[in-house]
Amino acid sequence: MLRRCAAGLRLAHFLPPAILLISWPAAWLTTRHHELAGILAVLPWLLLLLGAALCCVFQRWQQLLLMAWMMVLETGLMRDVQSMDQPFFPGPAVIADFILATTLWPAICSVFALWSDGRRLLPEVAARALVLGIAILGLKYLHDHPDLALIRQLGQTWWPALHAGWMRLPQLSYPICVGGMILLGLGYLLEPRPRHAVPWLLLPFTLAILPHVFIEPQLLPIFCSLALLSQMAALVQESLELAFRDELTGLPSRRALNERLRQLSRQYCLAIVDIDHFKQCNDRHGHDVGDQVLRMVASRLRQGSRGRTYRQGGEEFVIVLDRQAPEAARVWLEAIREDIADYPMQLRDMASRPAGKHRNLRRPGSSASGRRSLTVTVSIGLAAGHRQSDVAEVLKQADKALYKAKALGRNRVVQA
Repeated sequence: MLRRCAAGLRLAHFLPPAILLISWPAAWLTTRHHELAGILAVLPWLLLLLGAALCCVFQRWQQLLLMAWMMVLETGLMRDVQSMDQPFFPGPAVIADFILATTLWPAICSVFALWSDGRRLLPEVAARALVLGIAILGLKYLHDHPDLALIRQLGQTWWPALHAGWMRLPQLSYPICVGGMILLGLGYLLEPRPRHAVPWLLLPFTLAILPHVFIEPQLLPIFCSLALLSQMAALVQESLELAFRDELTGLPSRRALNERLRQLSRQYCLAIVDIDHFKQCNDRHGHDVGDQVLRMVASRLRQGSRGRTYRQGGEEFVIVLDRQAPEAARVWLEAIREDIADYPMQLRDMASRPAGKHRNLRRPGSSASGRRSLTVTVSIGLAAGHRQSDVAEVLKQADKALYKAKALGRNRVVQA
């Protein structure tokens, strides 16, 4: 489990939230130009409309509600800042809004980020809209009828020994933020996707900005705009991953392979890897074991290859070895083939599995006696090409070499 989670971690998933950190210094300088105040006030709404359109096109209601919650925070606080007569002496309603925003924001942001999209569209959207509506109505009611006792409780310093001098927000905001980051981190480990990486960085960044909103109110629309851009970037990145990445193995898909084949250098090698007797393995052990075999082979190819591995379809993989001589490529492919053949996959005996609703429960003593190993081998066809070569012809030569490897007894590398 941990190995699969670690394999799914990709720094590219954190590129969208990195927009916040990279763009923030330049965006902060715009607060010095007061003539941009009108544009900054409208910009978050324009980005929200654009983000809502993207979410509707890609049916990403999870991110749509998260964007809407960002706008609720920005609109409410901007209204409070503009309604203050004296910036450094806010009234009870403004204090109530600020304390509730700093405590509710991390909690609801984490809920919306971890609330995955279900199969039933209308009930899912209605449930999330209900949660968002209750939060908005609650904030509106407490703004119109500020409860001083509740404000004191939420704004109280509960643990003085843990309250550092740099903490300018209500103390409850920080443990709620830390708890949200832990939950978001676990959610990302279980399902590594860009949309889970964005809120993880968004939570602490929000708490760092909020103490300055009364001094620099233009920071709010700037931050909200950057946060919305990060969400949209994550949305586009995730959609591209679904189009260009195989979900089962995590490898780039055939579409990504076709794009890569257009960008080869002067000297390259193409290798087609096929799992031996895969159909018989599926028929004998079931598709669950077949999926396990595909993931294992993909993992070994990814770790051991000097090139980029793609899943072409079914049990076939393609390795692109750019700027590699065929002699060196064959040595590496032989090492990969031996590594896969020497790797014992532990399978559980289907006869020892409980039936019915207890199917997923392990019987006592079955861990040792109920398992058997499965050996997997691969056949590999290799072909070399250069800039003047027809890539389709080189791939065809590699396919012919693969069939020759199978005809010679499988579990071998054959060069065209």
